[in-house]
This record gives sequence, structure tokens and C-alpha cells, in this order.
Amino acid sequence: MRKIIINIQGNEINIYKASRFHGWLMEQIGEEYARELHNENTRPFSQYLLKCETGWEWHINTLTDEADQKIADRIFDGSIKEIHLKEGKAVTIVGKQKEHETIDGLLKKTYFLDSPRTCSIRFITPTAFKRNEKYFFFPEVKLIFQNLINRFQACGFPMTIGSSELLEEIQNKVEIVDYDLRTKKFYLENTNVKGFQGRIFIKIYGPQMFVNLIHFLLQFGSYSGIGIKTALGMGAVEVGERR
Repeated sequence: MRKIIINIQGNEINIYKASRFHGWLMEQIGEEYARELHNENTRPFSQYLLKCETGWEWHINTLTDEADQKIADRIFDGSIKEIHLKEGKAVTIVGKQKEHETIDGLLKKTYFLDSPRTCSIRFITPTAFKRNEKYFFFPEVKLIFQNLINRFQACGFPMTIGSSELLEEIQNKVEIVDYDLRTKKFYLENTNVKGFQGRIFIKIYGPQMFVNLIHFLLQFGSYSGIGIKTALGMGAVEVGERR
């Protein structure tokens, strides 16, 4: 898994242009792989735009070895200096950073440590779920972890997490104890999706190994994103301590 952070400059950048950055990204990876990704229900990457003190950052997170090679390595190529969006305006790349992580490394940081029983989840970009063919924009524990488990299983890692018993245990032992959220629309071409943005604070009950597993899934979520349309810029998350 890899995290690519690209520092960019341009007058027309905002978080809702992330879908256009997605379009440019698909042009860079080749028609065959882009078509393959389009046919998959769960994409092996997520991406979003983030405003920071020095300008804008474009975050691209890949989940599988193939996505690492065909997306992350391609975009990190030093020969790419500009991003040309559909409206014809160039976005200048002024810097790039790359982090590499493995499932084993993530396990060592979470599952094999005494992870805290409380933590915060920051939803950086608007987040929503789809339930019964309708959009749902509130962070239910079941929807969050069902989504994370499904994403993990879809990546074909050499370990299994998902089961109906685990999801039931999560519903019984993970509780949202506080939140600071607002509704926020995410704009796409000719439409928008209503989501939620902000922070929730959770408390985890049960054995320490269960607490560690929850942290493992949440840290995986910082790569995969949570909810719908994470490949277009929604559902970016950051996990931290509750202070």
C-alpha cells in the first residue's frame, strides 16, 4: 500500500475538482487498466484534494501491489510536471512525497500493540453510504465497519477478517460517544451527493485483541477511504487519539 502526496498550485483548485483529477488519473494509467478498474465494484485506490497552509495537496492511496505499480509508481514519475484537467487549465506540481506500508507493518502498529479504547475519526471530505439504493449520510457503526471489511476482503490479502459474527460483535462493542459533524454536499459533473464531514469519537469495549483489530481496520481505512465514491474524492478519513 502506498500514500502519494502531490503538492499542487493552481487558481481553480477546490475539493470538488477531485473527480476531474480522477479523470486525469485514469488517462495516465492506460486504457486497459482503467477499463478493468471501471468494471470492479471496489476500487483498489482512493484519492482526494486537501487544502493546507502552503496551498493544495492531492492525496492518492493505493491498496494492492498492482495498484502500487500501475497508479502510484506512474504518478510519482518525476517526468510528470503538470496536471491538465478537462477545462484546459494546467495545475502545476511543485512537490511529491511517497510512503509505503504493508499489511504486516500495519498489523505491527495496531493489532500487536495495546491500542487505545477511544479514538477520533476525522472525515476529511464529505462521506456517505448507499443503503437500499438510497444515499445515507450519517456515520453508523455498522455501515462504517461493514464498508471497511468489504474493502479489505476485496483486495485479496492473505488473511481473512470478515464474518457476520465479527460485524455483530462490532455493533455491540463499538460506540459513537461524541461527534462534531455537519452535512456537506460533494459536487460531481451535473449533480451532487449529500454527505457528512467532521469528526466522530468512538469507544471500544471488549478484549484488547478486539480493540486492536478495530484500530487495524480504521488505519486501513486511512488508505481505502470509507463509504461511496472514494475514487472520486469522497470518504477520506484520518484516525487519531481522542484528546
